[in-house]
Amino acid sequence: MPLTETDSLPHPRVGERSHEAGQETKLLHFIYGQPDLDEIRGRPQKVLDLMNKFEEEYYMRTVGAPKEKIVTDLIDEIKHKTMIELGCYMGYSAILFGDAVRRNGGERYLCLELNPEWAAIANMLIELAGLRDFVRVIVGRSDVSLDRLYRSGEVSKIELMFLDHYKPAYLTDLKLCEHHGVIVPGSVLAADNVLYPRNPPVLEDATEVTRCVGEHSTLTMPVENYGVWKAKPVRFTYETDADDHVSPHLSLFFTTSDNPRGEGRAAINIKSGDKSDSRLVFWLVKKFENFQNEQLRELKPGFHRLEGTMEQAPNGLALDYIRGNLFHRETGRLLPHDIPGPDNDILDELIPLLDGAVDNDSVIYIYGSHFNNGNGIHNIHMNQGSPRQWKNDNGIYQDGGILLDFGDHWMGVFIGFASQAVHTDDEGQPTPPHGYLTWNELLNPEIPGEQRKRRDVHDRTVTISEALIRHHGAEPTTKPDMITLTNRADAPVVLNGWSIRNHKGDNEYLPDGTVLRRRRRQSFQLHNCALSDEGGTITLLNEQGLKVDGVRYTATQTSPGHVVSF
Repeated sequence: MPLTETDSLPHPRVGERSHEAGQETKLLHFIYGQPDLDEIRGRPQKVLDLMNKFEEEYYMRTVGAPKEKIVTDLIDEIKHKTMIELGCYMGYSAILFGDAVRRNGGERYLCLELNPEWAAIANMLIELAGLRDFVRVIVGRSDVSLDRLYRSGEVSKIELMFLDHYKPAYLTDLKLCEHHGVIVPGSVLAADNVLYPRNPPVLEDATEVTRCVGEHSTLTMPVENYGVWKAKPVRFTYETDADDHVSPHLSLFFTTSDNPRGEGRAAINIKSGDKSDSRLVFWLVKKFENFQNEQLRELKPGFHRLEGTMEQAPNGLALDYIRGNLFHRETGRLLPHDIPGPDNDILDELIPLLDGAVDNDSVIYIYGSHFNNGNGIHNIHMNQGSPRQWKNDNGIYQDGGILLDFGDHWMGVFIGFASQAVHTDDEGQPTPPHGYLTWNELLNPEIPGEQRKRRDVHDRTVTISEALIRHHGAEPTTKPDMITLTNRADAPVVLNGWSIRNHKGDNEYLPDGTVLRRRRRQSFQLHNCALSDEGGTITLLNEQGLKVDGVRYTATQTSPGHVVSF
């Protein structure tokens, strides 16, 4: 039975994806207005270079260099005859991947696009690139077009498909392909943005996706547009409870010397969307000692994409509230949006802080997700450990936050949601999956002691109090580094299975049978987990692999033989 228009999820209206009115037409005029157009004609890379240049001012949602390489490497390796793309937009991927398929002896590239205006522009750019006879743009709904291609006999099997269209349609289109039997052993499915916030069906049930694609190769790509924006804060506005009691924001406006479009805007959540608990968790580190501060200072003003780069890793610039040891978690405050009285809500914290940042001409580093219009940033909060409703937003090394450089000192501002998990797994999901500890349960003093004890990690009373970091430079010492643990509790703690982890991911398991006595300290040598004298992190994990404590240190704290206290 053919799939009708009412059988699948609703598709977006024409123009829904547009980031700025008319920017697609501006792209066309920009490229066709080049004085050396004849030298560009028939040269795909020249067209792509101009599209990338245009994107420096107008954000165009191209696939991004790291993901481009993944797919082009697949094309070079497998040499498919036919490739299908769902979501053509301006034709960037069609030109890039279509050229790669053609170079590798392929026969055709089919690109499906809902929006006829975008399809027309894409066709003009594809023609300019010299690919019009190889790349075919098909206008219409993806499910209808796929059904037509199958029934006409044009597509009997899928060799390589790249999904980058309307996100909730990913799963329904894959099910349609499965129904027609065109996904076969050896089919490769590359899906961009599967962690996209509006794409719940794809990851809602991983077993369903696995069943849908069966034994066939799948490739998923990370949440897009995560990065850090270096700028100068100039002013801010905010919404009180009277202005918006559902989803209020504080808007921080900033300027950068490389921004020809005026002020940028950071949209900061000041209330959670979780109806069961709308409070935020607020951490303020007034003296933020970060071994990467100097690296941040070397950045040029403007937005720097971290997503999909080497910076989105333990040694990189990306933030991770849990793995990065950015703050002592017990110092967090549970704060509502806006209530009467002093020093009792999130606005009471942020307003004087940002006033000082503006008045003192500070440099600000805003972590989050790039706005679609290219001139703003949001998701400036913890982006992991969220409940099931927001599970598709979860990931590691993609947390938002604000760092302020005042010249003589740094400050760190970190915001989470009360319902988020204190512990997450390697995919950023709450752990354990059910009954996990939330920030509310960790930080709320009103929770009865017995209930807190049942839900809390019993070993959080053990802390990293000192580290002796040897010299590992040109004349390294053979003596191992050492750390000192302190038990703050009135009962002993058994450390079987516990370990120390450095920022490179090396682990040192503590000796079996070790018991840390009440109110006592004990030092341990690190033979397998060297601590960098250039700065880094030290994390204490329990037998379940859950974080008990974590610290950061800088290179200036690690003079040879010097004990670093935390």
